Amino acid sequence: YNHLGTADWRQGNFDAALELFFKALPIMEELGDSKGRAATLNRIGNIYTALQQYSRAREYFQRSLALAESIGDKRRQANQLNNIGDSYMQERRFDTAIMYFLRSYAINDNMQNKRVKAINLLNLGESYLALRRFYDADTALTRAYTLFQKTQSKDFLSGTLRICTEL
Repeated sequence: YNHLGTADWRQGNFDAALELFFKALPIMEELGDSKGRAATLNRIGNIYTALQQYSRAREYFQRSLALAESIGDKRRQANQLNNIGDSYMQERRFDTAIMYFLRSYAINDNMQNKRVKAINLLNLGESYLALRRFYDADTALTRAYTLFQKTQSKDFLSGTLRICTEL
């Protein structure tokens, strides 16, 4: 169900993907597959994000976060915190988004995950910019750019530069 749901999701068949993911969840629960459930809950959240149903997306990101915390999966915790922050950013609730991006950044910093730290900083910079906190935005975006250079993340370098032009 998960693989089929992922295929439908990537093709933009969100209703079909959701149906398959919701079928997969009880099976994973029965099998005691917490990691799989957390991943599926994240996928459901991503679909609701794509559908611009942000509060609904957060419900699933929060459930995935709780599972990740219960099994000690730091990478997934950081990912979910970033996703929750992104959902708030999409709703232009930047102060709340910043709190989640900072929590995600702290976990990624401890794991020394440079590329994902840079994504956190990019999100922080964008949020600070929206709040007209230009110094904070400049600091975060400069740090993001430097980390993207170190990790050779060319896909994010151009996006960072685009946002920097708004400073």
